[in-house]
Amino acid sequence: MPSIYEAYAIYAEQTINGLDTEEMKIGMPNRVFNVVESYYGDPEKAVIHIPENYKGERIRLKPGTYRVNGLSFLTMLSAGVPPVPPVPTALLDDVYPGYCILFDANNPPLGLDDMKGVLCVGTMGTAYDGTPSIFDCVVEVKDKPMEISLGHQCSYNEHGTYDPRPRVYLRIGGSDYHVCARIAIFKIA
Repeated sequence: MPSIYEAYAIYAEQTINGLDTEEMKIGMPNRVFNVVESYYGDPEKAVIHIPENYKGERIRLKPGTYRVNGLSFLTMLSAGVPPVPPVPTALLDDVYPGYCILFDANNPPLGLDDMKGVLCVGTMGTAYDGTPSIFDCVVEVKDKPMEISLGHQCSYNEHGTYDPRPRVYLRIGGSDYHVCARIAIFKIA
């Protein structure tokens, strides 16, 4: 069946192929898209492509117009146990709100004062209950290919080893079916 799109790709970050549980770091770590869920297009043209040397942290788009959407989430869950009592509620002083950011990988944002490389900011999500940050945008790639990345930031600071507060995780391993982020890219023109 022919597609209405010249090319499309759906990638996921799953806790397989070497990715496992990882505690959130200060800043905005990139998502690592290590699973191709769906792909359509001429592989010789590589209109949408993950360059091998970036190990899934960048997606290369050739000139054109693309609809890009997806989600990213953080969680305070550890081994499937929610962060509710017996953790004292006094230790849950922050539910760690945050959001994902789609950006030009060759011009990453350097903070709130320098967001010129940002293509889209996702909705607010909280790590406390695993609410995802969702984004949807149109990206126009003009003269030469562009590489995009999806990062996720939140107000979390790493805790010391014996700190009793729940930790925030970028990804939780333990299953081949844990999808922590997904991106869908459709070449629309």
